[in-house]
Amino acid sequence: MKRLVVFALLVVAVFGTGCASTAYTRGRTSALNLDLPAPGKSKVVFVRLSQFLGDAITFNVHNGDGLIGVLPGSSYFVYECEPGAHVFSASMEDMALLEANLLPDRIYYAKVSSQMGAW
Repeated sequence: MKRLVVFALLVVAVFGTGCASTAYTRGRTSALNLDLPAPGKSKVVFVRLSQFLGDAITFNVHNGDGLIGVLPGSSYFVYECEPGAHVFSASMEDMALLEANLLPDRIYYAKVSSQMGAW
């Protein structure tokens, strides 16, 4: 049984992150010293503070139906978009939704975190 769990984690790590092309930032850089968005735009910074399960489990972050980023442990990425109504979602083994009405010329922060589940 233990080998099956280890194998399952390896499969998720290989196939879950193999096609990820989103630029994310790790390490000591700060998500607090960002430039303002382009005039008339909004910025949303998605932050994952925890290294829980490390890079084996990543979050896929969507705006509506489109994938906008992938978050491994202890990372963040910046998404610049049009102001207005948005529905952001983050998924790992289930999905969480964030409905936002973004104002222009603002920076927003969204914390993405995980909790122990049953796969």
